[in-house]
Amino acid sequence: MRVFQQAPFEAVENNKGFCGNITGLKDCPRTHNENTKYNQGLMILILVPTICLVLILIMIVGILIFLRRTKKKETEPPKPVNHPPFAIWSYDGKMMYETIIDAVDDFDSKHVIEVGGCGTVYRAELPTGESVAIKKFNTQEPDEWVDFKSFENEVRALTGTRRHNIVKLYGFCAHPRHAFLVYEFIDGGSLRNLLNDAEKMKELDWCKRANVIKGVADALSYLHHDCLEPIVHRDLSSSNVFFGIVTLEVMMGKHSGDLISLTSRSNVKELANYVILDQRNQPPSDHMAEVVKFCVELALMCVNANPSTRPSMRQVSIELSNIITS
Repeated sequence: MRVFQQAPFEAVENNKGFCGNITGLKDCPRTHNENTKYNQGLMILILVPTICLVLILIMIVGILIFLRRTKKKETEPPKPVNHPPFAIWSYDGKMMYETIIDAVDDFDSKHVIEVGGCGTVYRAELPTGESVAIKKFNTQEPDEWVDFKSFENEVRALTGTRRHNIVKLYGFCAHPRHAFLVYEFIDGGSLRNLLNDAEKMKELDWCKRANVIKGVADALSYLHHDCLEPIVHRDLSSSNVFFGIVTLEVMMGKHSGDLISLTSRSNVKELANYVILDQRNQPPSDHMAEVVKFCVELALMCVNANPSTRPSMRQVSIELSNIITS
C-alpha cells in the first residue's frame, strides 16, 4: 500500500511479520508461479547445452565413420567386373565399327582363323586387351540378305543367351562395306579342326567324344525349344552344327560319305554295325561301347531322309542324358 511504501524505516522496524522491497526489511517469500518459472528457466538452462553437446558428439562420430569408410574404399583394390567387351545394342556404333576394322587391319588375311560357306572368321584384339571373333559375311550388299529382319531378331535373341555350351554372341554390324557378327573368342578352334589334327585327336577319347555330342545336343535343344524365338540354322557344316552329321564325324573321325543316303532304306540298328569308328583310338569297351553305338544309331535317325522319322533335339538331348554320364 502507498502508506507503507512512503512510511520511514523506523515506523516499521522490529515488525517480524513485515517483508518487502524496502531497505532494512527481508525479502518476501516467492509465490507458486514465481517458483515454477524459476524451475523452468533452470531446466532450460541445463537441457539446451546438454542436447547441443550430444548432437555435436553424434556429428563428430558420423564424420569419423564416413572418413574411415572412404579411406578404406580408396585403399582396397577395385574388384574385377566381368563385363563383355561391349554391349552391342547400346554402344557407339560408328566407334565400335572403326575399332573392329582397325583391330583386323581392314580384314587382312593374317587375322583369319576359319573360312566357312557363309563367311570368314577373324580374330580381333580390342584396345582393352580382350579378343573377339569376327565372322564377316561373304555378301556385302544388304539387298542380297534374305529376310534380314528375321535374321536381326534372331541375333537379338542370341545376344541374351548365356549357356556354358553356347559361344556368346555380342551382336552384329550391317554396314554398307561389311556385314559381320561379333562373338566371344574361344581358344582351340572348331570341332572340324580338332578332328583333322592327329595329335589333338589322341586326347579325345570315347568318353570325351560322347560328352562333346551331349553338349552339342543340349545346346541345340535349348536353341530349338527353349528360346522365346526359336533359332534356325543358316550355315550347316561340320565346322558349325548339323547334329546327325557332326555326331557321325566325331565317332568316325571323318566325313560319313555315302552312309547318309542309306538311312532311308536300311534299318538304323543294322546300319550302325557298318559304321567304322575312328581307328586312331582303341575300340571302346564295356559300357562305353554301348554309349558309342547308341550315339551312332541316334545320329542315323537324325539324318534320315524322311523328316517325319527324325527325333526332335529335345528328345535327343533327353536320350543322351539318360545314357551318358560325365
